[in-house]
Amino acid sequence: MRQWLGMLPPVVFPMVLAAQQRTDTVTLAPVVVTATRLPTRADALPTSVTVISGARLRAEGIRTVAEALRIVPGAAVVTTGPWGGQASLFLRGGESDYVKVLIDGVPQNAPGGSYDFANLTTDNVERIEVVRGPTSVLYGSDAVTGVVQIFTRDGRGAPRAAVAFGGGTYATKAVEVTASGGDDRAGYAIGLSRFASDGIYRFNNDYRNEVLSGHLRLKPDARTDAAMSVRYGDARYHFPTDGSGDPVSNNQHQVDRGPSVGLELGHVFSDDVEGRVTGTWHRDNAQYAIAPNGPGDTTTFPFSSSDWVTRAGLDGRANLRLSGGNVVTVGGAFEHETMQGTTLDGSRSRDDGAAYLQLVTNLERPFSMTLGARLDDNQRFGTYATYRAGLSVRVHGGTRAIASIGTGFKEPNFFENYATGFVRGNPDLQPEHSFTWEAGLEHHIPGTAVTVRATYFNQRFR
Repeated sequence: MRQWLGMLPPVVFPMVLAAQQRTDTVTLAPVVVTATRLPTRADALPTSVTVISGARLRAEGIRTVAEALRIVPGAAVVTTGPWGGQASLFLRGGESDYVKVLIDGVPQNAPGGSYDFANLTTDNVERIEVVRGPTSVLYGSDAVTGVVQIFTRDGRGAPRAAVAFGGGTYATKAVEVTASGGDDRAGYAIGLSRFASDGIYRFNNDYRNEVLSGHLRLKPDARTDAAMSVRYGDARYHFPTDGSGDPVSNNQHQVDRGPSVGLELGHVFSDDVEGRVTGTWHRDNAQYAIAPNGPGDTTTFPFSSSDWVTRAGLDGRANLRLSGGNVVTVGGAFEHETMQGTTLDGSRSRDDGAAYLQLVTNLERPFSMTLGARLDDNQRFGTYATYRAGLSVRVHGGTRAIASIGTGFKEPNFFENYATGFVRGNPDLQPEHSFTWEAGLEHHIPGTAVTVRATYFNQRFR
């Protein structure tokens, strides 16, 4: 699709030319938070990670997270149609419900792991982190083959606002309004966007997606920080096709809408002890409807569904800094899941509590490792334990060897547990689980941003 884009900056800054000076440039590796829940350089981790910056997304005109994930090694993105059609991520050969999806730490998956990337845009995104390999030891259920975390822009610098707009074939239109600003003590970033298209079919294929996102950061003193992120999406997708792909319906459509809220508070009690508390809440409403095309249509049976799924969680952890740059993390988590609507007979809910422990040795040393273990206690299937261990050895210069081993699990979804009617759920289902190991070599070319990596991994799912 051909596109044109325009920017309307509120302020035009003059360009100042200065004499060029020769300087030494050092290319720094991106900092990753998702892999260990500690800020760590990507080139020091014993796990496979990919970081996609927001600047790159905007420079390449990438509008959805699904498009961005196509460049990730080991990731396969499958879509079922044009804008709005279901988009699924298969990471390292696992099922599409084996990847945990987070926005600023807030889980976006439906309980049981399923997630549709069709409506997740890159608007107001600072970066995307992708961790490949089992990560249930930190994030619990659904992190079987990896984790995808999207971070909202963190406002810094002088207050500024911008409007971006674009359009193209199939009556496609896009507009985004952003505002941000801040300093070391506080910052904000707000974004509002709308995307719409008539689709590729002659009738009933229009799509629209509206997103509101925001991030607020506060640092009242040198030892305390707080952040809040909010995102609300409202998407509607019309599709005329039936199960065979033939365009037959004039009104078949689906709706996906709901808010996501994350709160995080951190405090440094001493040089050796830091505490962090994270609260998350996500509520999603999925609707589907089809009706006869008219009085003469006797083959289309009217049907509609509407379900609300809610995930509310609380996570608290303490980072204990030991001698030699080693860090021990001790944490606990609780999550309450609810589903109500037309799919199930009444409202259903379940709780999950967990305790976890992690050791991260000084990753700047030639020999470093990570060790972690977690025990979940679920209201439905009882207790389940997971673990992960990683090793990094710097061989020579910019070359290092890495290896890791770990387990992951995925809880049953609500339909599998509680379905009634023609399909009967089984409330005693046990979680699906995996065992994975990997080993590889990595070489960073000095003076460049280029890193060459070869990894062999083996996964078993049950």
